[in-house]
Amino acid sequence: MPTALFPVHCSLFPVPCSLFPKNPEYVLKKVANRYIKTMPLIKVQTSIEAPESAAVEGLLKSLSGKLAEHVGKPEAYVMTAFEPGVAMTFAGSFDPVCYVEIKNIGTMKPTQTKAMSQDFCKTINETLGVALNRIYIEFADAQRHMWGWNGSTFG
Repeated sequence: MPTALFPVHCSLFPVPCSLFPKNPEYVLKKVANRYIKTMPLIKVQTSIEAPESAAVEGLLKSLSGKLAEHVGKPEAYVMTAFEPGVAMTFAGSFDPVCYVEIKNIGTMKPTQTKAMSQDFCKTINETLGVALNRIYIEFADAQRHMWGWNGSTFG
């Protein structure tokens, strides 16, 4: 069997071409599906003013680790964002509120989104003091060609 390596376009994961010598595109798809199937993002927008920077950093690190665990990806692929002081209402009230976006390449299963909702709502409630019933989370599955990184897309 040949031991030559077929260089994958993203140059992150060399794959032995002896595995699929007649179809290198298949190798690329397998590598992409295994290693780059999700590039998760969690973005928190809230009406409350920013807490101290240490609290914000702690929240973002916590959310990053939790999101990586929930979607089964290394944390090195996770991006987090926090936007405080956004003018927002919910149910006609200016009481503290949060809107959270979670985006991911691939398909998130209902059991995953339910577990993430419980986990992230609890974390945000404990860190920011926003009531659980005033936190909305939007889960969005992104298509590979609609997600750019490093001057290209994943599609």
